[in-house]
Amino acid sequence: MEVKADRGEPLVLETMRQIMAARAIHNVFRMTESRLVVSSDNMKLFGFITRNRQTGLPNPSFACHVFECNVSAEEICSAIQTATKLAFQALMTDSNQT
Repeated sequence: MEVKADRGEPLVLETMRQIMAARAIHNVFRMTESRLVVSSDNMKLFGFITRNRQTGLPNPSFACHVFECNVSAEEICSAIQTATKLAFQALMTDSNQT
């Protein structure tokens, strides 16, 4: 779902609320299935915001991605944090070599 900002837990929670309400209003109870290879026991919904720079436009757009899990998704946060650290380290290594 497109959102107007790139951060904030209240924004993610409000987006989750809107998506769940829209699903109930339109009787959408089956979603596209995706597989993610992390799991835990505490969380059913997981959301994050991405910043997308569009070619030819000066300002980025933002999208909130919300995932509902049959099992908990707490480790998703940890997996994304680890992937982000690795990507940042690779970026820093590449910039130091030039």
